[in-house]
Amino acid sequence: MSKASLNIKAKKATHVLRGKIILTMRRYRASEVLIEFTDGTRLYVHGPRDSSLELSVRGGAVASLPSEQ
Repeated sequence: MSKASLNIKAKKATHVLRGKIILTMRRYRASEVLIEFTDGTRLYVHGPRDSSLELSVRGGAVASLPSEQ
């Protein structure tokens, strides 16, 4: 993934998660964490052994993401 693409994805995640209040955090496996927010948004974090990091945001305000520029 290019640095520009990574920056766009980081800005989108920041936009979606800004101001949210954490309801609960759960660890399913050593490399997986779920962060659930009070509005129903869920952030899944997966850190495989190759030291990369994968984020997935579901629910809540996900539909209001700013468009890529």
